[in-house]
Amino acid sequence: MAKQLVLLSLVALSLVSLTAVAADPTRPPQWSVGSEAVVRSELVLQQVIWRSDAPLAVINQQVLAPGDSVDGATLQHIGRTHVVVVQNGQSRRLDLLATTKTKVQ
Repeated sequence: MAKQLVLLSLVALSLVSLTAVAADPTRPPQWSVGSEAVVRSELVLQQVIWRSDAPLAVINQQVLAPGDSVDGATLQHIGRTHVVVVQNGQSRRLDLLATTKTKVQ
């Protein structure tokens, strides 16, 4: 009888501890624990330095020329107010924000 009571107590304690772990709101979901999530970084076009012979672009605080790469994306084209990058085989256009479109002479 004493062994059964001890066994029942151990089972009850283990169930309580499992529910406490499952109820923890700060615990990451089980499907994400140990998995490597693919994080796609946000590319931000910050500036275009326009020169017809050698334009440059600042993306994510890095100065780039056509053909350079940043955060897994390759800069393909630089326009006066936009750039085109290729990331994971797909082309994306990044535009300057309206507040940054100022003409410098």
